[in-house]
Amino acid sequence: MSKTMGKEQFAEKVLQYVKKALPEELAEVKIRIVSIDLWNDGARTVLLVMRPWSGTVTGFCMDRWYKAYLDGKETAKTTATAVINDRRLYCMPQGDGMDIDGCAVIYA
Repeated sequence: MSKTMGKEQFAEKVLQYVKKALPEELAEVKIRIVSIDLWNDGARTVLLVMRPWSGTVTGFCMDRWYKAYLDGKETAKTTATAVINDRRLYCMPQGDGMDIDGCAVIYA
């Protein structure tokens, strides 16, 4: 029987899988796991993908995936696959011609 990972360990494992599987176009990104307290009900664990060439950051909230992991519906590997296959990782939102340099986009 395998031991259940804690949330931080799970997120770190996802980070390692994402790093190994990123396509060439994102080879220079920096990836970090952070705890961000922007919500009324407490901090969230977020996987940040930072593009140093544009100053933009895309974040993926790990809490929902961690809960699915605890429920036996996800693994660190399937979570990493979902992040890598998420189109939002490749297409930054554009809004009314606004300059988005330096922005952070977090997907809950």
